[in-house]
Amino acid sequence: MKKSGVKMNISKAIAETIKKATALNDKTRLRIVLAIFNTQILKMGNSLTLSQLEKMLQVDKHDIAYHLSVLREVGIIDKKEAEEEGKQRTYYQTTKDCDDILNRLGITENKIKDLSKELSIGA
Repeated sequence: MKKSGVKMNISKAIAETIKKATALNDKTRLRIVLAIFNTQILKMGNSLTLSQLEKMLQVDKHDIAYHLSVLREVGIIDKKEAEEEGKQRTYYQTTKDCDDILNRLGITENKIKDLSKELSIGA
């Protein structure tokens, strides 16, 4: 019986990894994750607002909001509320899950920098 439980946990972990990898298989979602990651690498903070992402990626904020919801649903990013001249949503990566999936995909910090250039992401 114990083996069955272990198989279920492994199957669940594989299914979760596949969900996350599938979510990153969209150019806009990958660009969002890389943009946030770049702010962390460049020590510019660990989060970006919807407006900052819109400006950096040159993508309509409604499209970004949709893609952020997909990324949140699979646990790659999370959101927090920040008080800046009124309320403003700030999005950030959940380090544990995002780092884990990027490592599993073989995406290193240098690869993130290269992909960011390739996908025209400025920080």
